[in-house]
Amino acid sequence: KTKEAIRRTGKCMICESEKSVLQSWSYYGENSFTVAVCGSNISTIQRDLILNLGVQEVFLAFDREYHVPYSDESEAYAEKILRLSSLFTPYVTTYVIWDTGSLLGYKDSPTDKGKEALETLMKQKFEVETEKE
Repeated sequence: KTKEAIRRTGKCMICESEKSVLQSWSYYGENSFTVAVCGSNISTIQRDLILNLGVQEVFLAFDREYHVPYSDESEAYAEKILRLSSLFTPYVTTYVIWDTGSLLGYKDSPTDKGKEALETLMKQKFEVETEKE
């Protein structure tokens, strides 16, 4: 359902669950550029399917798997998210949607608290660049 919007906008927001795709669809309808990886990992096959749609920007919007921002727990989870982002950084501009405050609760998806919260998080996104050797 979102493939045409992804092609048209050149953007793809990657979430963990199908629920997030449905929530995004309820906010944006045919302009929703969200997909689900159906878990907490991204395969190279999934990455290639997304890149083959001609995306220029990828947004990783995974669930908040930490209780307190800037804690050891959040740092460990950030390392996992950065590893996933490295699948895309050599090819497209890559962002991470990361709640540094308290918009989301533990285990919430960026889409769970409504359109306004999602758009706030999108404005606060972090760009991830490819590591230089």
